[in-house]
Amino acid sequence: MTIKKIISALTAAVMLSTCTVVTAQAAEIVYTVDFFDINEYAPSNVSYYYSGRTYYVEKSQCDKETLQKISAILPRRITVRTDSDRVCSVAASGNWRLDEESGCWHVDADLSSLPENVYDPEGILELLTIWYNVPDDEVKNEFTISPSEAKAGDTVSFDLSTGHAYAYISEVCRIAPNGDGTYSTKHRFYTSESPTYSEKGAHHVYSTSVTPDDSGEYLSVFDDGYSIYVTGKPQTLTVTNNRLPGDVNGDAKVDVTDARWCRGTPPSSPT
Repeated sequence: MTIKKIISALTAAVMLSTCTVVTAQAAEIVYTVDFFDINEYAPSNVSYYYSGRTYYVEKSQCDKETLQKISAILPRRITVRTDSDRVCSVAASGNWRLDEESGCWHVDADLSSLPENVYDPEGILELLTIWYNVPDDEVKNEFTISPSEAKAGDTVSFDLSTGHAYAYISEVCRIAPNGDGTYSTKHRFYTSESPTYSEKGAHHVYSTSVTPDDSGEYLSVFDDGYSIYVTGKPQTLTVTNNRLPGDVNGDAKVDVTDARWCRGTPPSSPT
């Protein structure tokens, strides 16, 4: 049998085996091709890590306590590149620690957070570092919270501005001490982006209704895509509950319902 006849016979066999149902509709075959990067499967070693953008801190803000508080908003993952040009990230282990003598913050790396087949035989990730810079020229940066003392349900404004050119993304974070001299972010409270760039910097105002849970210390920064600018010293917001004395269920009145709540038997639908 010639090769041509063999191919024809095989084709006929396939047609007979697959065309068991005959319809007037055209047959349609759908398939998916999953592409992959070979670098994700081949072992590779860490070449370097990208320490992130420099944080600019004005001289008037550059005291030890403020620098320790700024460490709360530093990234929790750092970008890594390997010798096979693979890009991934490693998580910070613990909290960032201030190193005033070197002008930076340090943190240990959690090597177990590296992707599979990525190794650090040279110990490049042994200690992660992010630098801060204190410029000689003061640029006007401001951050205020108004009012700084409020009651639950009140509207509070977070007002932040920077004179740094083209800094158009802002962020407000609530921070808290960890009890060991370090700080961490408890809540990324607000992020805003200006609709346009400006060589004069930016001014963002964020107004929101607050609750007692929003009480705490806040930091704000601006971002131009290359550097981070800390806008003023940390500000404190205190929010108190506006319940009347004896108002256990928080319905703005004191009555027999509150007594039921005190006994541990709240009504199914309190008013």
